[in-house]
Amino acid sequence: MYSYSYDQNGVMQKKSAMKENKKTQITAGAHTDVGNLRASNEDSFYISEDENLIIVCDGMGGQIAGGLASKIAVETVKDVYLNVEQDKLDKLFPDLEGSLTGTARRLVAAVRLANRRIFKTAVKFPKLRGMGTTVAAITFDSNLATMVHVGDSRILRLSDNKILQLTEDHSWLNELIADDEIDEEDIETFSKKNVITRALGSSPAIKIDIHCEKYKKDDMYILATDGMHNAIPQEEIKKLIYKSKNGILQKVAKFLIETAKAIDGSDNITVALAKVTKDSSNKAVVGTSKTIFEEDDKTRARENKFIVERYGEPQMAWGRFKISVKTPQRLFFASLVIFFLTLGIYFTQVRSFSNPKTPPVETKQNESPRKNKINNVAASTPPARRTKIPQLVIQRSKVNENAVMAFIFFNSKEDFENAKLRQRGTLLNTFQPYLRKDEAASEDLSIFLFDESGNVVQKSNFQLPEIQDD
Repeated sequence: MYSYSYDQNGVMQKKSAMKENKKTQITAGAHTDVGNLRASNEDSFYISEDENLIIVCDGMGGQIAGGLASKIAVETVKDVYLNVEQDKLDKLFPDLEGSLTGTARRLVAAVRLANRRIFKTAVKFPKLRGMGTTVAAITFDSNLATMVHVGDSRILRLSDNKILQLTEDHSWLNELIADDEIDEEDIETFSKKNVITRALGSSPAIKIDIHCEKYKKDDMYILATDGMHNAIPQEEIKKLIYKSKNGILQKVAKFLIETAKAIDGSDNITVALAKVTKDSSNKAVVGTSKTIFEEDDKTRARENKFIVERYGEPQMAWGRFKISVKTPQRLFFASLVIFFLTLGIYFTQVRSFSNPKTPPVETKQNESPRKNKINNVAASTPPARRTKIPQLVIQRSKVNENAVMAFIFFNSKEDFENAKLRQRGTLLNTFQPYLRKDEAASEDLSIFLFDESGNVVQKSNFQLPEIQDD
């Protein structure tokens, strides 16, 4: 027996059914769009009504890395959840037993393995370092709706004319709100809403939020990337769903996306909808919400072994994604080393010009010639020279008035064409080449690494500089 589902390109895919004979609990539909500004779509999704499973991922790290990360996540979560035996997963993750239902353990295990697989791929291919993805996934058994998420892709529930957000964004903004470090009036204008604090692939182990709840017939669950909820408030999403009056959920998802594009459209947008077709079987079951903490070293070792046995080592090609053997980062850092060496030599020369030695004085005619101490041979005295101290001039970057030089790196020629040098940059390092008084240069020197992507995973001591117009 086989079940069928559709990927984001509308292609029907056949898969072997799970050993557990699950009854369909939902009708589902999804749609994705590149948006108005991006050159490529880094989102990925999967839906299957027969398997009651929906997955939405929002990749980051550039056109190649972000799209690849979200694809690996979707494929791994789907494969592990649907095809790996429960006993094998329980041996792989014994820390999950006793605290979660079988469905929840499968979903958490799938997300952990997806994180590990993305991380290993980025480690092997330096060009992909920094790749990551959010994930929001939901599945239904006869008793509960079980959902997991990492990042800022959201899951909402529309029930009895009320819409409720069931997930909490793992974002810098939310951390500021939780710590009471931002005023309410500043939240809407906060410029770094897209900086997330948790993503698959950004660390060797991952913290996962899980939520389980009972459901009722006609409840609707909405999974969406930030391209949707940054453009449309959730109350407006509710109104648009009712306004669409369309029983085909894929068309409802497309209608939501077209509306979001008209309002903003600066990011990729993905929406998936699931409508419940029957009530939960066991009314006595109680839902739960909890955070599953990172795996320990022994668990990660077991994960590595499982990934190699099931998927092999990370490859240079993954479907439409091709990973070049060349690593432009190495060229970048080599250039950086050369730059610092040149800078050091330059500063040394400038200091020598700034503090010139007293020039030798010409010998008068009645003075004896200077004697060479080694062979007592008279040596000529060089004539005095007038040394001109050059004026130190530093060109300021157009990106920031305090920047002296900007190193620019792109993943590919296509990234370079699309970036147009006006996208956001990650501040790599800031230092002060001159601190002494009366020197010609006194401002900070900043070195920037640019890519074309607006998605940035928060890193320690990294900042996003404000891009200034000319």
